[in-house]
Amino acid sequence: MKRTPLQRWLIDPLEYALARLLFGLVGLLSPEQASNLGGWIGRTLGPRLPPSNRARRNLALVMPELTSAEHEAIILAMWDNLGRIFGEMPHLAAITEHVEIAPEQLDELREAKAGDRPMIFVGAHFSNFEVFGRAAAKYGYPLALIYRRANNPLVDAFYHTLRGSDLMLLPKGLEGFREVRKVMASGGNLGILIDQKLNEGVSVPFFNRPAMTTAAPAQMAMRFRAPIIIGHTERLGPARYRLHASVVPPVEPADASTKGRRAAELATTIQLNQLIEQQIRRKPGNWFWLHRRWPDSKGPWPDPTLKR
Repeated sequence: MKRTPLQRWLIDPLEYALARLLFGLVGLLSPEQASNLGGWIGRTLGPRLPPSNRARRNLALVMPELTSAEHEAIILAMWDNLGRIFGEMPHLAAITEHVEIAPEQLDELREAKAGDRPMIFVGAHFSNFEVFGRAAAKYGYPLALIYRRANNPLVDAFYHTLRGSDLMLLPKGLEGFREVRKVMASGGNLGILIDQKLNEGVSVPFFNRPAMTTAAPAQMAMRFRAPIIIGHTERLGPARYRLHASVVPPVEPADASTKGRRAAELATTIQLNQLIEQQIRRKPGNWFWLHRRWPDSKGPWPDPTLKR
């Protein structure tokens, strides 16, 4: 997006200075103190903000079996989590040092990576998703992450420093896609969050409702013969996490035709949405319910294999 002179010379520097000031002050606290402060601010202010109405609408749409009081508890937990993410940002390096992972999952990753194969790590805006990439790098799997650039280039560059040098950050779009192909062709590891609304992609069920979802992980997996890893970080306490990463069984094309590849692509994308939905249902307060994830249409999802 082209920036106006007012944005470039006044608004952008002011936003950058404010971000540096806020994260600088939070950085003076211990990771636990910063997480607790952020959680308190999130719980106190978040449910009163207008965006919470979108979360309420989403919850009423896809979890109607819950009461309004249960919806409000999820929204409160969501804002607590978002506040903690903010508080923990200046402490990502220290937090990553103590991230745990089950030995059997680490063995599974090593087996999947055998022969320096490219790998695709898929996740969602769940728990502290900023920790996941750094934790994967800690255990020997540095990621190239596809992300949306901040509108303010100064703030975007600052976020790069907070996220650390272990990550390769690739912007969405044609430029980033070219780099993704290079990473995969060289046996690297791609990281992508697939839970945001897209105008393109494929329409597949998510919480039993149609949701436009990127098919990029399935496409890349078939093109480069790469295993897909579904992963997230489980919050154990303030600034404490456990890494979860499991290999997703591949869905092979039924035949070599374009129709066969598209059927396998669709089946894989449905499978990934189901796995992410399972994560969210276990701890719904850890997901970012503020996305405009579903269309406003209602009703049960028909046979998804008939949709394309």
